[in-house]
Amino acid sequence: MRLFRVALIFASLPLFAQAPKSEVRPTQPPGLMRCCVTKVYDAAGKEFGDVLVYEVDRQLEYVMMRYKLKDGDTVALRVSYEYALTNTMPGGSMVIFTSSDCSGDAFVPMGRPQPTVRQAVILPVGSPGFFDTTGALLYVSKHLALREVPVPGTVFHSQWGETGSCVPYPAPGYTYASATFGGYWMKKVENLYVKFKRPFYFK
Repeated sequence: MRLFRVALIFASLPLFAQAPKSEVRPTQPPGLMRCCVTKVYDAAGKEFGDVLVYEVDRQLEYVMMRYKLKDGDTVALRVSYEYALTNTMPGGSMVIFTSSDCSGDAFVPMGRPQPTVRQAVILPVGSPGFFDTTGALLYVSKHLALREVPVPGTVFHSQWGETGSCVPYPAPGYTYASATFGGYWMKKVENLYVKFKRPFYFK
């Protein structure tokens, strides 16, 4: 009996050796793989930018897209069917101005900048930033800008609010704390909804 058991063990070894290896399966459905959708277009069929990464939470809601500026530099935008935004949303003193009417350069405190040669923020006009906005004002930093803190004594007199409009600070204004993590000065480049027509789609 003992010899029979030993023979049975050796006879079954080739079966274990030939067992198929476990497959590594993608975490996204095949239709959402990076190879299958690479471009974003506007309603007129004009190319908007290149897909960087999909953001999927039970359904495809938006993509992170690489948008090329006139000088060839690129910034990262969040684009969905009805809007274009950035990871930094206005409100809560996240986009501030030294003027009282949100004119001039904007200072944007930023904890985690994008790995792009310019940082960017989009200011939605007329609403918090989704289907009923009338504009998308793109502000960008200098090429390879370094994080900085406003010079001592700098007073900010307005911010872009959550309602999609400029909100003045009550007198005497807002002073950015020097102990915080800093941010980037940005200039207005263009209104994306003038240049590109919604809805946007992926192809």
